[in-house]
Amino acid sequence: MPDKEPKVVKAEMDKKMQDEAVKIAQEAIDRSRKPEDVPRYIKEYFDKEFKPSWHCISGKKFCSYITHEQDGFIYFSIDGQDYLLFKTPSI
Repeated sequence: MPDKEPKVVKAEMDKKMQDEAVKIAQEAIDRSRKPEDVPRYIKEYFDKEFKPSWHCISGKKFCSYITHEQDGFIYFSIDGQDYLLFKTPSI
């Protein structure tokens, strides 16, 4: 059974920003009608609050190989759903 308690698997960002990512994800889950709306909500929030360009991927099973800006990465799970949020340089 999935753990409903958020779990940060790996992060390269300060604790305050990690807490913000988890909080915004939980808010998005509560507000969204469809699962695909959640990463958009998180990405748009982080672009607004922490300057672009943020990217968010969510799912139950996925692989990734990314490059991110320093202090701009978090991988966490909530209730069996995984979230990968990372920042790349703006163009």
